[in-house]
Amino acid sequence: VTVDDFTLTLNEDGQSYSVTDYDFYENKYSEIVVPDSFNGLPVTTIARHAFSYSYYFVSVTIPDSVTRIEDYAFSDCYDLETIIIGNSAIEFGASVFDCCSNFKEFVVSETNPVYSSEDGLLLSKDKSTLVIYPFGKEDVIFTIPEYISTIATDSIKHPVNLRLLVAGENVKTVEKSAVNIIGAVTLPSKTITSFAANGNEALKVYFDGTEEDFENSFGASFDELFNSEIDTYEIVYGLPLSTGETEDYYYLVTPENEIEIVGYKNKTQNLVVPSEINGKPVTSIGAGAFGNVDYLTGNGYIANAEESLLTVTLPDTVEHISVYGFAGNTLLRTIGLPNSILSIGAAAFAYCGELSVQLPYGLKKLGYLSFYYTKYVGLAETIEKLSLYSVYSFYVSLPHNVSGYSEFSVCAFEYGKLYFNGTQSKLNTLVENNQVGYDSAYNELSFSLPKKLGDNGEFSYILNSDN
Repeated sequence: VTVDDFTLTLNEDGQSYSVTDYDFYENKYSEIVVPDSFNGLPVTTIARHAFSYSYYFVSVTIPDSVTRIEDYAFSDCYDLETIIIGNSAIEFGASVFDCCSNFKEFVVSETNPVYSSEDGLLLSKDKSTLVIYPFGKEDVIFTIPEYISTIATDSIKHPVNLRLLVAGENVKTVEKSAVNIIGAVTLPSKTITSFAANGNEALKVYFDGTEEDFENSFGASFDELFNSEIDTYEIVYGLPLSTGETEDYYYLVTPENEIEIVGYKNKTQNLVVPSEINGKPVTSIGAGAFGNVDYLTGNGYIANAEESLLTVTLPDTVEHISVYGFAGNTLLRTIGLPNSILSIGAAAFAYCGELSVQLPYGLKKLGYLSFYYTKYVGLAETIEKLSLYSVYSFYVSLPHNVSGYSEFSVCAFEYGKLYFNGTQSKLNTLVENNQVGYDSAYNELSFSLPKKLGDNGEFSYILNSDN
């Protein structure tokens, strides 16, 4: 039945209803209140996908009758900002508020027997457990309040703005898949008594202690806990000295007293990163710092052109680009990578589909999916370590003396082109060992490397050896 734009479906028990759909349209309501009953029977459930992809309303009030909100019930409600909860003890399904990029706060009645709210967070009644961190909360750097000791499963899941989560000694328990961000987290060394990292994604960890301390604290090595054999995660042994922000950037000061940029404020299409901030050198681009995260955490591959960088210039102080550093900038065409860069992390430029880049001489390491789904990548002879699909590009330039291959570490797209300045025999060996993905039936091949990679302001181009 339809009641005031809500579709209600009788549950199997015949004694209650579920909200299964909502008929939204522009300028109808900016604030909606879910009905609490129909024909004398309570509304107890908001069903899976009931409000998914609904627009225009900014707040939803949940009645006391509702005891369960199912998976994805409010996913992709881009205008939603506030959820108001009365006295109901709601059981939340998975990913209820996924991709609600403007969702900033929970407001919970003080008389609710199970939940409370503070600073927009959904918390347990005693505020000791973080239940849900709103997907669109505006913090780029967020310090977990001292009253929180437990981060619950799925509580921090792909928040669109968060790049650095600071956990102090008050945090004792981090449950399975609790912290799932494109960014970094700081962890104390000896106070966390339970930590399950399964499901964390693109995470960089600053740990207050040594490698031995880590294993003693968590009962496993970093590689075992984070499944990091394919370089998906990064760890720094030592906490940031401080965090801060300027007119344009959010940053942390590394244990070496250098700057890592963790986010930026003024969106621009042509980015020039400074060489120093407050007199300290900028040596690292943080996890997800310039990533187009709306794109990465969505369900499709449609680029948001207004959010994508077009060109990037990095200073010669930068030595490392962290996981997801520029990922998802689907219109990014060129980036100036200085010879100072030593390593590029997992998926740092993944899904930068228009990017053409010559990797700098001096680069030593590429992570998992570093240049996945890009236009052109010219490898440097100095690379000593490659991971699975470090380069998966339409055009690939491969010097014969690159070392450090792993399985399928360099691949050309089907119908793409491979430039290789070695012998056919050498290439055959690389292909037979599954180190280079190349198929003569689908890929073009040149045994001469390009002379130059250029850009005329409108498009990128390769100058071949025959000019």
